[in-house]
Amino acid sequence: EEVPDPENPSLNMNLFGYRAKFSTVRDKATLLAQINRCKNGVKWNDLMDAYEGVEKDLQKLLTGGEILGVTNPEEKDKILFPRGESFLVELDGCVTLELPKLPPPSIAPSAGILQARKLHSRIVKTDVDPRLQIRRGEAIRVGGEWFRVSSAVREDLPLDKQPPRA
Repeated sequence: EEVPDPENPSLNMNLFGYRAKFSTVRDKATLLAQINRCKNGVKWNDLMDAYEGVEKDLQKLLTGGEILGVTNPEEKDKILFPRGESFLVELDGCVTLELPKLPPPSIAPSAGILQARKLHSRIVKTDVDPRLQIRRGEAIRVGGEWFRVSSAVREDLPLDKQPPRA
């Protein structure tokens, strides 16, 4: 931009300003919108100068599972991708579902058995460690019934130490 020199108005000065690569990214909502628009991914470093606190917001989006991050070993940078659509994958191992013990029929009538079962938690067991195949927040189907893996953020761990979320 050309502006007159304050000391000598007959001279024009050229002013230069820094502009971030993604100048429309100003907060967490616009950050997520920008990543969702870039289907081929966005480099972590390209977003670092968008606004103050962008690194914390990116970490929260990754930990919360709203975006996916893949480390690029060649460039030593992380590529961020939109969450995308859901898809089904078969897991390894044998999975069993433990149903809660139901009250005797005298306490719960037969019509109420199904309702009593829905009120109890269920435990899914497997002979293979599923943590390498599933992440927090993902849904699992066992025996025709859907279960959601807890996506709760552990309060006793900092964000960078949280297990990955789907």
